[in-house]
Amino acid sequence: MFKSIQKSGRIAAVAIGLIAALSPFAAPPVALASGSVPTPELEKSYSFKTSSDGSYISTGDASKFGYLYDYDYDDDEGYNLKSVSLVNFKDGSTNPIAIPDKSLGSACPTSNNQLYWQDGNNLVVFSPDNQSQTVHPISSAKYAYTDVTVSYDGNRAAVEHYDYESELKKIEIYDLKSDKLIQTYQSDKDDSYCYYSDDMSRLYFLPYDAEKGVVSLRVFNCDTGSTELKTVNVKKDDRSSDIDDIVTSSYSDDIYLQSDTALIKVDRDGNMSVVFNDDDHAPEWLYSNPSAEFYALYTKKGSNDLFDEDDGYYYLNEEDANLSIYDLKSDKIISSIAYPFGD
Repeated sequence: MFKSIQKSGRIAAVAIGLIAALSPFAAPPVALASGSVPTPELEKSYSFKTSSDGSYISTGDASKFGYLYDYDYDDDEGYNLKSVSLVNFKDGSTNPIAIPDKSLGSACPTSNNQLYWQDGNNLVVFSPDNQSQTVHPISSAKYAYTDVTVSYDGNRAAVEHYDYESELKKIEIYDLKSDKLIQTYQSDKDDSYCYYSDDMSRLYFLPYDAEKGVVSLRVFNCDTGSTELKTVNVKKDDRSSDIDDIVTSSYSDDIYLQSDTALIKVDRDGNMSVVFNDDDHAPEWLYSNPSAEFYALYTKKGSNDLFDEDDGYYYLNEEDANLSIYDLKSDKIISSIAYPFGD
């Protein structure tokens, strides 16, 4: 089954109380070089009344605005999205956004603070600065299911078309300034995970049929319509070649492929280079986010192994690990702390 694993925006905080703080991973390298993590500095604190603890606030890369997703809770149906409101971080004010109930579940923010959703065959984009909505008739009812993703800068949209077996049939790339179709990608039977470049000029696909010792990436050029298959060699084991996640960088066009024991840097055109691939490093799944220019990973401490093996399964040995900060620009580890890592 095909999966598209990219949606713009990210969860920033549970919306019972929002704290705008300086993240340890966003601190300058000088502050981390000594091996200590700086104390977050409180800028502003706002509180919002919500219907349940399942509510949250999502932000883009530019944190002028955010979006409050307010969920209520029912013992039988679980969490149910009630509304989406615009949050102004300058004064803490909130304004509900007029989204049809049937479209609430598709509401998603872009990196530049726009919000978009599907309304029938239309894509609707909300701009927070003037609180206006623009309608783009770019979706289609010809397929069993469609999903729309807007680029980080809000200039393009990808419309994914699926059949009744949830298999991807094609992806259409549109220019949102003119609503004109730019390119169409016809799905390959070996496509598994899909990821878009920030400006949606490239589509990246991880094929199903990758062999051990090789990481493959299919790259579709949304400007020219050409497709290339890129490969890089890694260790011949599942922990190296089974890619679990694709993450993006906000300071460059690079993306990063993660497996249990490998981190692979990929440039805009899909050319890959192995950052590390050994049993002495492991990506820290919860905090590894190169959009902050730094990357969290576990590194081996002392002579003990970083992984323990049990009946063919490998487990991270946290007590014999360091939690380290990797600077993606200099390709160096600039800080490490030993277990316990803190709460």
